[in-house]
Amino acid sequence: MSNEPTPNATAGPPAGVSAAERAVLFGPHRGLVGVVTQPAGAPAAAGSPTPRRAVVMANIGLSHHVGPFRLYVDLARAAAALGWYALRFDLSGLGDSLPRAGAATTSEQAAADVRAALDWVESSLGVREVVLVGLCSGVDTMHPVAVADPRVVGAVFVDGYTYPTLGYHVRRHTLRYLQLERWRRFVRPRSLRRRFARAAPATPADDAPQPVFQREYPTRARFRADVAEMAARRARLLFVFTGTFDASFNSERQMAEVLGRAVRRDQMRVAVFPRADHLFSAAAHRGAFFACVRQWLAEFPPAARGTAA
Repeated sequence: MSNEPTPNATAGPPAGVSAAERAVLFGPHRGLVGVVTQPAGAPAAAGSPTPRRAVVMANIGLSHHVGPFRLYVDLARAAAALGWYALRFDLSGLGDSLPRAGAATTSEQAAADVRAALDWVESSLGVREVVLVGLCSGVDTMHPVAVADPRVVGAVFVDGYTYPTLGYHVRRHTLRYLQLERWRRFVRPRSLRRRFARAAPATPADDAPQPVFQREYPTRARFRADVAEMAARRARLLFVFTGTFDASFNSERQMAEVLGRAVRRDQMRVAVFPRADHLFSAAAHRGAFFACVRQWLAEFPPAARGTAA
């Protein structure tokens, strides 16, 4: 499928669609803060026999629950336009949420916070089927819960885990050199100046340790086993990659090369936006991304009937 933005692509939900939003507190310490978006006309509390689903989002790095350039606000409203509830919230100690006491590691605490969010949408909204959304480091937060919690029926992972394959290396060392745009970028004056600067001898100050952002990927075997576990309970997966990741992910086929038979093709979709940056900062690219997510959400089979009190 083509993911290039169309002239009619917009960055927000469809025009004329309204959604109610309210701030909520939840978690065992009542310190987690989020904003729930509910579809127009939907009851605000549990008790209705109407099937319900929700999209749940948390922080991307240090960005709070609004998301970079309001990405999560618009995505929540787009989901509400399809009849989904949406909860975007801050993990403990980030944004508006209070720190959580205890000796848990950052990743353990984040997973506990996401499970608390699922508990809240189930007890307060009657939602028993959830789609988790993660972008970059947000994937690290959502992935373990998506694997382990049966309430998760789908996940959207944006610029998440990538693994080189034979096909990746073939494409990287052959096809990329036939792309005229890459050669144009290479010979631009600013690009050449950067390359010369990198080639210059390092000064003592350059040798000093620099703080860097590092992510710990699961091994390829672990990732494949995790996806197989999600697939076994019929969870659906949408893997999205932007042009920012083209050095490590260079074809829609790469995810299938990584996973092999771990997941059926009708349970997995891969969307690549080669001209989009990591945060979909351009309105046209963001609109194309939302259109992709909306179509994917709309294709979910009918939800199970909620039974929450």
